Amino acid sequence: MEHEESVIVISDTEGENDGEASVFIVENSPEVADASKEKSTEVIDEECGLAITYSKKGNVMPHARYDCVEQDFTRTENEISEPAGSNAYFCEQCYCYICDKPASECQYWKLPSICHCNAHNKSAYWKAHRDVALTGALSIFNFNLVDIDSELRHGGALLQKFWLELAVEYNKYLMGIITTRNCLIPCNCICHKQVKIFCEMCHLNHVEIRLYSYTAVFNVVNNFLNQAENEKPKAAAIMMIGVAKEILLHKQPPQETFNKDDQTSSPRQAVPIFMHRYRELIRYLRVVKCSDTLKLRALQDKIPFYFCKCGDFHAATQSFHSNSSLSCCTACRLTPYQYMIYLKILKTGTVPTGCELSEEGNWVFMKGANLVNDCLLLKCALRILFVNEVLYRAVHCWSRLIQIQCNSFTLTEDVLQVPPPIFVNTTAVHATAIIEDLKNGIVGIPKAFSSAFHRESALILVTVAAAQMLHQNLSVINVVLPLVVAYGKNFWALKLLFDSLSMKEDVLHHFCGTLCSNIYVYKSMLIDAFKCHDADYVSDLVTLFLSFKQATIQSVSIPVLNVLVESWHEFKNKGLHWTQTLHSFLQSKVIPAMEMLNTAQFVELRNKLSQLI
Repeated sequence: MEHEESVIVISDTEGENDGEASVFIVENSPEVADASKEKSTEVIDEECGLAITYSKKGNVMPHARYDCVEQDFTRTENEISEPAGSNAYFCEQCYCYICDKPASECQYWKLPSICHCNAHNKSAYWKAHRDVALTGALSIFNFNLVDIDSELRHGGALLQKFWLELAVEYNKYLMGIITTRNCLIPCNCICHKQVKIFCEMCHLNHVEIRLYSYTAVFNVVNNFLNQAENEKPKAAAIMMIGVAKEILLHKQPPQETFNKDDQTSSPRQAVPIFMHRYRELIRYLRVVKCSDTLKLRALQDKIPFYFCKCGDFHAATQSFHSNSSLSCCTACRLTPYQYMIYLKILKTGTVPTGCELSEEGNWVFMKGANLVNDCLLLKCALRILFVNEVLYRAVHCWSRLIQIQCNSFTLTEDVLQVPPPIFVNTTAVHATAIIEDLKNGIVGIPKAFSSAFHRESALILVTVAAAQMLHQNLSVINVVLPLVVAYGKNFWALKLLFDSLSMKEDVLHHFCGTLCSNIYVYKSMLIDAFKCHDADYVSDLVTLFLSFKQATIQSVSIPVLNVLVESWHEFKNKGLHWTQTLHSFLQSKVIPAMEMLNTAQFVELRNKLSQLI
């Protein structure tokens, strides 16, 4: 067979001209040597001095449509409504720039709103479409094309196929099946045997209803996850993250399911079944690389939550402070809302049933989970506050931590023992050193925190840390009332807070002034606290303020009592015992104390109380 020489047509737009010669001298070949036999008529351009001495038509190789030498191509940036110019025409060797296959086989070549015939490599719009077409499902990870190896491409191909199969089943699920109610509850009415029409008694059992079953979707997802476990690490990571992205978007219609006892019949029940795979997802999130660091970091920040969903709360506490190659630890980026949810999870051993870190919806207790003890919870909570400046200055985060330390196993109100004053003072001194160690990454806790007063010791530590925060940031804090309310009836710890603030008179004055203002502005918060406790709470709170020698702290009792007087009618509903106790307290303790404080504010308040009594 005679050898034919081929010519590949290369577009001038593929690269810049470096100024090199456009004519290349090739060695003589037998065909050239024998050119006289095939020589065409010699043509000479006298003006340019150009003479054609030999020519032969080469074989045009496959090329992109915009490089075609037979058909003109009109370049546009993002024209998709219709073919531009003569772009719809192509030669036998034209390829689609997007599909990477012959133009004759492209089903979107002239399709309005797509029009692949207009695609070219100088358009950012069409380049982006080509990248998506080339990478398929991997496009959501924003990989560089040079980083995509065969293993990643294999995982992406499997994920793309899975998405198509999942979409079909999920759409079927959303459409549901129309049937009658008696397929759920058999109708045993005797009218079926007597007449052909339904009687009024059983008519409702035969109306048409739409039923939904998520089981088919569950099976598709479960089979794909089983397949992912047998793939290589990179492919498995792509597959599992792709699954998580899809199932988190699944919604549950409000209507009935096929079998309410079947845990796979609705997304709400089925999705948590996949939770045991979170550990694998965590492992892959720690090693996977992505050019879009913000999106990857957002996924990696969910690792503590995924550990909680696995029931491994100890690993969750450690993962808050694990640095990644992308940035600092997750604890640095927690929001106050997320922080308070994590405190609830770690304290109660319960987690949201959904796949998002949210306080909404149902929470379930993790049976057989590796729960954390109070000491580990305290260390974790404080370390997060110390590395996150936003949380450190958030009073609501401190109030939630104080509230948790005042409770044993739940988030309900609990009263701790009143430790001896010498124990409180000694532990407060040790707490200062412990706080410095925690800030420096040293997480040891002295034996005193494992003694009979271990819960009281923990509350002392949190109180001292909160006082330090107030000393440093009080000038930018506008709300402090939640701190006072969070202590509940543990007034000995609240007294420690005021004693710690008394070390600097300006700090104490600012704190008390802000507190008095908060009581008037947020008086509903104080009234709710009154209603949650008995009359002794009100008495003890006012007594605490009046017991201090500093007039600044004593003055806090004035807005508290004013709120009590203004809302007295609300407390009458608490019963006769409530009002009798407060009457006795005001008459025996408060009014005599005010006789000694002969200021204008106290005199005015005393007159109000006298009228009330």
